[in-house]
Amino acid sequence: MHRRLVSFPWRLVAAPGYLQRSGAPRTTADLARHVCLRQKLSTGRLAPWPLRNAGEVEPPASLTANIIDPLIEMALAGAGIAALPDFLVREHLASGALVTVLKQETERTGTLSVLWAANRFRTPKVRAFVDFLHEWSRDDIGSPEPRRL
Repeated sequence: MHRRLVSFPWRLVAAPGYLQRSGAPRTTADLARHVCLRQKLSTGRLAPWPLRNAGEVEPPASLTANIIDPLIEMALAGAGIAALPDFLVREHLASGALVTVLKQETERTGTLSVLWAANRFRTPKVRAFVDFLHEWSRDDIGSPEPRRL
C-alpha cells in the first residue's frame, strides 16, 4: 500500500566558490564542461537530472554517490554542480552557501510517498502515522519555509 505525500521541485545547485572558479553554465550544453555530482541508483544507472531537454543532454558523471547526503556535502564544499531536491537544500540556498543554476532549464518534480505492507485492515497506529507524515510533509516539504519537529 502507498500514499503520495507531496511533490517537490528539483534544483541544480553549486557553491558560489565553484562558480567563481569554473564559471556558471548558461545552457545545459555547458554542463559538459563542468564537474557534475551525480547520484547512482541501486540499479547502477545514474539518476536523471531534472533538465527540460533531458533526452538531448546527459551531464557527465564526474563524481557519483549512491545516496544524496554526500552530494549535498560535495556541492557545499565547492566540488561541482548537483541536482538535488529543493527541500534538502532550501536552507543552504537561503544562506547563500549554495546557489541555483540553470533554473529556467529545470522542470522535473519529485514525489515523496509512504509505503507500508498490504493488509486488509490498516491498524489505527499505521493510519495515524501515515496521516501525520502527510500533514508534516505538506506543511514542511511543500512550503517555502521548513518547520522543525
